[in-house]
Amino acid sequence: MDKNTLKIILIFPVIFLIIAPLVKFPYGVYILLRLVVFGSAACMIYFSYKNTKQINVTVLLFSFIALLFNPFFPIYLSREVWLPIDFIVAGVYGYSYLKIIKES
Repeated sequence: MDKNTLKIILIFPVIFLIIAPLVKFPYGVYILLRLVVFGSAACMIYFSYKNTKQINVTVLLFSFIALLFNPFFPIYLSREVWLPIDFIVAGVYGYSYLKIIKES
């Protein structure tokens, strides 16, 4: 996976995570949010482990995000609890995006 593909994989969750808590969508959109965040976190775990051949902070952080947003065994929290979580996770994705741009 090249860096341009990884940038695209990182930008979609940021958009979803910022918009989702601000607008009340049908439940299906939140399922899509879980799928997008889970899939992109899995890609980040794979990409980071493939490049470093070790478990590092990126692998652990995105593993936690993947568990939190997993669509198979969802964690149900109130909207008020998800709001800061979504913004924090968007920040993690944004930081990772900027870090990849800086390395390019």
